[in-house]
Amino acid sequence: MFAWFVPERVPELGDYYFELPRYHHPDPKLFIGMNHGSDPVREERFLTSGLDAEVRWARPEIGDSWDTTGFPTALEGFHESDNTFDLVWFGHTKGGSSGLHADYHQHRLDLQRNFWARRHEVERIFIEPAIGLFALRFSPR
Repeated sequence: MFAWFVPERVPELGDYYFELPRYHHPDPKLFIGMNHGSDPVREERFLTSGLDAEVRWARPEIGDSWDTTGFPTALEGFHESDNTFDLVWFGHTKGGSSGLHADYHQHRLDLQRNFWARRHEVERIFIEPAIGLFALRFSPR
């Protein structure tokens, strides 16, 4: 699941987040919830990338552009899927609306090292079917 908000004005951010699943998670099914105001070019990039990606745009009646829009939009695709999943990751873009704060780049690198890149470790943790939480600030390193 990927909540996506990357407006046209920050194409480098879109490139960065597009490459994350391509590098760390190239093989699973991706459900991408595009928030209002996202660059429509990104939908075509996902659909022609070779990734197994389903892109959905937020319904007009959902009136904001934060994670509260992207996650339910991605979850709609997940809910309607006939696939069975052993592990579900939730991720979202950071910085589409507030990339100017001083610690943003360090925060993004921290998330990449301690969340996105830990796929194999997380898969081992959840080898037995369970509902659990793996979070950057709460899980042992």
